Amino acid sequence: MEDAGRPSLSEGGIDLMEELLLSDHDYFDILLLLEHEQPTNIEDANSSQEEEALRQTTDTDMNWLRTPTPTPTLPLPLEDRLSRALGYIKHSSDVLIQMWVPIRLGPRQFLTTCGQPFRLDPASRSLASYRSVSLSYQFSAAEGSEELAGLPGRVFLGRAPEWTPDVRYFSSPEYLRLAHAQRCGVSGTVALPIFERDDVSRSCVGVVEVVSTLQNISYGSHVENICNALQQSTLRVRMF
Repeated sequence: MEDAGRPSLSEGGIDLMEELLLSDHDYFDILLLLEHEQPTNIEDANSSQEEEALRQTTDTDMNWLRTPTPTPTLPLPLEDRLSRALGYIKHSSDVLIQMWVPIRLGPRQFLTTCGQPFRLDPASRSLASYRSVSLSYQFSAAEGSEELAGLPGRVFLGRAPEWTPDVRYFSSPEYLRLAHAQRCGVSGTVALPIFERDDVSRSCVGVVEVVSTLQNISYGSHVENICNALQQSTLRVRMF
């Protein structure tokens, strides 16, 4: 039992050391006083540490709740993705690759390659001339239109690829650029419909046309290269 004659450390409101030094208690009395008061101080310290840990945990949780939701990345415009896809296609000196996209002008909707990405060997004058000719053409892209659709228009509206080893197998209404193609030495051609890669509605967004000066061209490698390139730009083509 605690001695009634011993002073408490909190008694009188004076500093502990001053109280002990001014008292008549011996060394053992001081030890007993310290032993008596220490548990209360430890409990207070532990309580303070628990409160601080709880506050920090609560602040962390609130910071997590306040973390903003990332903004979804919007896809690039179609023209930019077509340009990027062309950059992935391996170079070929005897081939012109050009894109046809639908444009609406008033009540009309038509395909044009004007202002759209293309790729050819600058040293091939015949294909460069055919590219210039193609810029002036517009092919109908509207269902039920009385305008001639030509090769790009048929592929766009039918959502199916079309090819020939020699454009001379077409009639002029079937291949509206026939006279220009013969003058520029164009022989083989293939056109593929382009779709959004993840679009299940099968809505065609354009046509990629491959034109060659070779008659018996093997389209397998070109079509495979185009397919892989468009896949990297979130697009796809319909194969044969």
